[in-house]
Amino acid sequence: MKLVHNNKVALHFGLTGPCLALQGTLMENTPVRDKEGALKKLAGREALLLKLENTFRRDGPRNVERMRKALGERNMDEAALASHKLKGEAETIGALRVGEAARAFHEAAGRGGPDALRALLPRVEEELEAALAALSPPAGRRALREEEDSR
Repeated sequence: MKLVHNNKVALHFGLTGPCLALQGTLMENTPVRDKEGALKKLAGREALLLKLENTFRRDGPRNVERMRKALGERNMDEAALASHKLKGEAETIGALRVGEAARAFHEAAGRGGPDALRALLPRVEEELEAALAALSPPAGRRALREEEDSR
Protein backbone atom coordinates (compact mmCIF):
# COMPACT_ATOMS: atom_id res chain seq x y z
CA MET A 1 0.00 0.00 0.00
CA LYS A 2 1.40 3.40 -0.95
CA LEU A 3 1.18 6.30 1.46
CA VAL A 4 0.53 9.75 0.08
CA HIS A 5 3.38 12.07 1.01
CA ASN A 6 2.62 15.53 2.28
CA ASN A 7 6.00 17.08 2.95
CA LYS A 8 4.57 20.46 3.93
CA VAL A 9 2.65 18.87 6.82
CA ALA A 10 5.57 16.60 7.70
CA LEU A 11 8.01 19.49 7.84
CA HIS A 12 5.62 21.62 9.88
CA PHE A 13 5.46 18.94 12.56
CA GLY A 14 9.12 17.93 12.28
CA LEU A 15 8.29 14.48 10.92
CA THR A 16 10.43 12.56 8.45
CA GLY A 17 9.53 9.74 6.15
CA PRO A 18 6.04 8.93 4.86
CA CYS A 19 3.28 11.04 6.30
CA LEU A 20 -0.37 10.57 5.54
CA ALA A 21 -1.80 13.54 3.70
CA LEU A 22 -3.94 15.59 6.03
CA GLN A 23 -5.45 17.80 3.40
CA GLY A 24 -6.67 17.03 -0.07
CA THR A 25 -6.83 13.39 -1.04
CA LEU A 26 -6.08 10.59 1.36
CA MET A 27 -5.08 7.49 -0.53
CA GLU A 28 -7.53 8.23 -3.34
CA ASN A 29 -7.26 4.76 -4.77
CA THR A 30 -7.55 2.92 -1.47
CA PRO A 31 -11.02 1.64 -0.66
CA VAL A 32 -12.52 2.31 2.75
CA ARG A 33 -13.05 -1.43 3.11
CA ASP A 34 -11.61 -4.57 1.57
CA LYS A 35 -13.82 -7.36 2.87
CA GLU A 36 -12.47 -9.89 0.38
CA GLY A 37 -8.91 -9.18 1.50
CA ALA A 38 -9.93 -9.54 5.14
CA LEU A 39 -11.60 -12.88 4.43
CA LYS A 40 -8.48 -14.04 2.64
CA LYS A 41 -6.36 -13.19 5.70
CA LEU A 42 -8.81 -15.14 7.85
CA ALA A 43 -8.80 -18.19 5.56
CA GLY A 44 -12.37 -17.50 4.45
CA ARG A 45 -13.78 -17.76 7.98
CA GLU A 46 -16.72 -15.39 7.71
CA ALA A 47 -17.97 -16.10 11.24
CA LEU A 48 -14.62 -14.97 12.60
CA LEU A 49 -14.76 -11.83 10.47
CA LEU A 50 -18.23 -11.05 11.84
CA LYS A 51 -16.96 -11.45 15.40
CA LEU A 52 -13.99 -9.21 14.69
CA GLU A 53 -16.25 -6.60 13.09
CA ASN A 54 -18.42 -6.61 16.21
CA THR A 55 -15.31 -6.12 18.33
CA PHE A 56 -14.17 -3.29 16.05
CA ARG A 57 -17.56 -1.58 16.37
CA ARG A 58 -17.12 -1.59 20.14
CA ASP A 59 -13.39 -0.98 20.44
CA GLY A 60 -12.74 1.39 17.52
CA PRO A 61 -14.51 4.38 19.09
CA ARG A 62 -13.04 3.49 22.50
CA ASN A 63 -9.53 3.54 21.09
CA VAL A 64 -10.10 6.91 19.45
CA GLU A 65 -11.35 8.23 22.78
CA ARG A 66 -8.23 6.82 24.47
CA MET A 67 -6.12 8.60 21.85
CA ARG A 68 -7.93 11.89 22.49
CA LYS A 69 -7.63 11.55 26.27
CA ALA A 70 -3.93 10.67 26.03
CA LEU A 71 -3.34 13.79 23.95
CA GLY A 72 -5.03 15.91 26.59
CA GLU A 73 -2.77 14.37 29.20
CA ARG A 74 0.28 14.66 26.90
CA ASN A 75 0.81 10.92 27.30
CA MET A 76 2.42 9.92 24.01
CA ASP A 77 2.91 6.30 25.11
CA GLU A 78 -0.82 5.82 25.73
CA ALA A 79 -1.67 7.61 22.47
CA ALA A 80 0.69 5.30 20.60
CA LEU A 81 -0.73 2.20 22.30
CA ALA A 82 -4.35 3.09 21.50
CA SER A 83 -3.54 3.96 17.89
CA HIS A 84 -1.56 0.73 17.49
CA LYS A 85 -4.54 -1.29 18.69
CA LEU A 86 -6.90 0.58 16.36
CA LYS A 87 -4.52 0.04 13.45
CA GLY A 88 -4.28 -3.69 14.07
CA GLU A 89 -8.00 -4.23 14.43
CA ALA A 90 -8.75 -2.12 11.35
CA GLU A 91 -6.23 -3.93 9.18
CA THR A 92 -7.53 -7.33 10.29
CA ILE A 93 -11.08 -6.57 9.18
CA GLY A 94 -10.00 -4.83 5.99
CA ALA A 95 -10.76 -1.25 7.08
CA LEU A 96 -7.83 0.01 5.05
CA ARG A 97 -8.11 3.77 5.37
CA VAL A 98 -8.66 3.86 9.11
CA GLY A 99 -5.76 1.44 9.43
CA GLU A 100 -3.49 3.78 7.50
CA ALA A 101 -4.69 6.85 9.40
CA ALA A 102 -4.06 5.06 12.70
CA ARG A 103 -0.64 3.95 11.43
CA ALA A 104 0.30 7.57 10.63
CA PHE A 105 -0.89 8.63 14.10
CA HIS A 106 1.12 5.83 15.72
CA GLU A 107 4.28 6.74 13.80
CA ALA A 108 3.85 10.42 14.68
CA ALA A 109 3.37 9.53 18.35
CA GLY A 110 6.84 8.04 18.32
CA ARG A 111 8.41 11.13 16.76
CA GLY A 112 6.33 14.15 17.54
CA GLY A 113 4.48 15.87 20.28
CA PRO A 114 0.79 16.38 20.90
CA ASP A 115 0.47 19.14 18.30
CA ALA A 116 1.31 16.79 15.45
CA LEU A 117 -1.12 14.21 16.80
CA ARG A 118 -3.93 16.72 17.25
CA ALA A 119 -3.64 17.48 13.54
CA LEU A 120 -3.89 13.77 12.68
CA LEU A 121 -6.74 12.83 15.02
CA PRO A 122 -9.58 14.31 12.91
CA ARG A 123 -8.50 12.15 9.96
CA VAL A 124 -8.51 9.06 12.17
CA GLU A 125 -12.01 9.93 13.39
CA GLU A 126 -13.26 10.59 9.86
CA GLU A 127 -11.89 7.32 8.53
CA LEU A 128 -13.24 5.38 11.52
CA GLU A 129 -16.71 6.74 10.84
CA ALA A 130 -16.46 5.72 7.18
CA ALA A 131 -15.19 2.26 8.12
CA LEU A 132 -17.98 1.68 10.61
CA ALA A 133 -20.54 2.65 7.97
CA ALA A 134 -18.97 0.20 5.50
CA LEU A 135 -19.09 -2.84 7.79
CA SER A 136 -21.53 -5.69 7.42
CA PRO A 137 -24.68 -5.32 9.55
CA PRO A 138 -24.00 -6.22 13.20
CA ALA A 139 -24.20 -9.94 13.79
CA GLY A 140 -25.89 -11.26 16.86
CA ARG A 141 -24.65 -14.30 18.74
CA ARG A 142 -27.27 -16.52 17.16
CA ALA A 143 -26.20 -15.56 13.64
CA LEU A 144 -22.56 -16.15 14.54
CA ARG A 145 -23.33 -19.59 15.97
CA GLU A 146 -25.35 -20.53 12.90
CA GLU A 147 -22.52 -19.38 10.64
CA GLU A 148 -19.99 -21.41 12.62
CA ASP A 149 -22.26 -24.49 12.66
CA SER A 150 -22.67 -24.39 8.90
CA ARG A 151 -18.92 -25.04 8.43
